[in-house]
Amino acid sequence: MARAAAPKPKYLVVENVLKCQTPNGELSLPLTVKFGTVRKLMGGEEKTQFEEFEFFMSKIFSAANNKALDELDTADAAEILTEYSQALAARMSVSMGKSVGSADSSENTEGQ
Repeated sequence: MARAAAPKPKYLVVENVLKCQTPNGELSLPLTVKFGTVRKLMGGEEKTQFEEFEFFMSKIFSAANNKALDELDTADAAEILTEYSQALAARMSVSMGKSVGSADSSENTEGQ
């Protein structure tokens, strides 16, 4: 007897895309963002959460992604945008952080 497929996780990062399961279907949000674009968000004064959301929608997301988000309940859209913010921050910290392999290899050669 065939087993039913497990439900998809609500949020999942696949390569450089955040896959979101919404009441209206799957939404794929890009996590590959040019540094010049991110610099605009980072520069200047502290941004509110809603200013950050607006930045994502106006500078990063496609028109189709924005339309899909605009059609969701506000709480669902805010949850997705919060998850996107966290996924983008995690991707940036991984790519800008120190590689574990390089630290291990330099420690192993110090005593030689």
